[in-house]
Amino acid sequence: MLFRSILELSATPNRAKEQQCNVLHSVTGMALKKEEMVKLPLNLHNAGQGDWKDTLIAANGKLEELQALAERELQESGRYVRPILLVRVERTGKDQTEAGKVHADHVRKFLHERLGAKEGEVAEKSSAEDQLSVHNLMDDHCPVRFILTKAALQEGWDCPFAYVLALLDQTTAGTALTQMVGRILRQPDAERFPANHAGLNECHVFVHRQNVADAVARVREGLSNEGMGDLGDLVRAAGTTSAGGNLVTVEVERRPAFRRRICLPRILARERDGWRLFDYESDLFPSVP
Repeated sequence: MLFRSILELSATPNRAKEQQCNVLHSVTGMALKKEEMVKLPLNLHNAGQGDWKDTLIAANGKLEELQALAERELQESGRYVRPILLVRVERTGKDQTEAGKVHADHVRKFLHERLGAKEGEVAEKSSAEDQLSVHNLMDDHCPVRFILTKAALQEGWDCPFAYVLALLDQTTAGTALTQMVGRILRQPDAERFPANHAGLNECHVFVHRQNVADAVARVREGLSNEGMGDLGDLVRAAGTTSAGGNLVTVEVERRPAFRRRICLPRILARERDGWRLFDYESDLFPSVP
């Protein structure tokens, strides 16, 4: 039997490989956003230069915030979502313990003893353990809220319920970082949530002892290499970062005369038989040369 052609489908096209092939069709990152297939913006956080536990605490805080939104969404619309936190560690396996390295067992213990994780909520996916194979993560009876991994989830796996990524290692390779980020991009049901629960349309990455600006630059470069460079502006540092990359939160109060009520205009775009909030990346950018 002779094969006269080979057709390849790839979710992560490689630019160098594309130059050696005849590309029949490619889909931009902005097209994925317009079809509501990805969670954006992607927010990068730095919990400070302290212990890895500080980064995990901050990531868990964001998870709880998203869980509260998810519970309100369930009450109001009946739509179920269970935000999951992915944790990338430095070591897995019983024989891989090493002083100064963050091991999956250390993280599991901290989640249970300090952050209140319940039995069954923590699962490991690594070369040493595959505790995800017995779960359907999309099932509303599944208890998993935390997934520990090192490299097993870098490619070929994603879960729409994965919203937060905590990088407890010091990943500097742009490809590895982009692949891990890709695990949390998929939008549940390919349908965005309403404006009052817009936080469920975004995803978050918490880095440990890394400069956020550098991490943003690496993710943008990685997306560009994967053919989705048009999403670069939607990768952003959360809050304001100092020169050292630390997150600084600034609270701004309203003046007394404006505390009771503020009315703001809304710019809308027609969609099918209704209206939605105008999105300049998808509604305006494609029309600009």
